[in-house]
Amino acid sequence: MNDFKAELTIAKERATELVNQIKSAKPLPGKQVILPGEHGDILAKQAVDSNEIEIDDAIWNELVTFVGN
Repeated sequence: MNDFKAELTIAKERATELVNQIKSAKPLPGKQVILPGEHGDILAKQAVDSNEIEIDDAIWNELVTFVGN
């Protein structure tokens, strides 16, 4: 079991190093370096902060039709 814990620790350290390396990359002008999942996190925070969510028109229309029945 100690080998597993040691390997897990090493894997976490390597993952952290990789994330730090990626995040330190120079972004394109007007862009930011983000990892998978971070864009969704940004959108979720914006929704919480504004107390609103963006819904596609087609989905909204389907919901309105559904509720109207």
